[in-house]
Amino acid sequence: MDLGDLSAELFKLRFGEDPTRSREDQERERRETEFNRINDEIAETAALMHGRESLKVKDPGFDEQAFLAGAADAFLAVRKAAARGDLSTMRSFMSEWCYGEWSKRRSSSRVTVDRLTVRRLAIVRMMLGSDADSITVRIDAHTVTGEPPVDELWTFMRKPDQLSQPNGSFAWTVASIASTSAG
Repeated sequence: MDLGDLSAELFKLRFGEDPTRSREDQERERRETEFNRINDEIAETAALMHGRESLKVKDPGFDEQAFLAGAADAFLAVRKAAARGDLSTMRSFMSEWCYGEWSKRRSSSRVTVDRLTVRRLAIVRMMLGSDADSITVRIDAHTVTGEPPVDELWTFMRKPDQLSQPNGSFAWTVASIASTSAG
């Protein structure tokens, strides 16, 4: 890298512009990036709508609000069981793979449940398959102790031949848990 290239890189880092490219090119790239972001959001929304419609056809008794209530209950039960070290309860909610992954990292994670409350739940993905049906929920929860908020993606799975029960029992298992934070 010569001195001219280094100067251009420093200028770009400091001012967010590339002095070797015209403003029109930079604006075109910015618009293209925004267009691609919007296109991705539209595709995700369309896939979610398709998943909802497919699930309603396959399982007419599926109630999205009842599912979300069950997901919130499962989230709180798993968090509280983890804080107590109640492995049996945790295992009853989780797939073997999910429990195994949690077990590998549990020593490095501190679980706080002091009056943990779920603030927001949103289904972000629904997939029906020949092996399993899955629903991914974004869970936003907070504690009263001022701990950092919990913002996670929980994927719930069930066997494809299981249908919703009229008694409202929650037949879904936690298949994966992922933090949405960049860190």
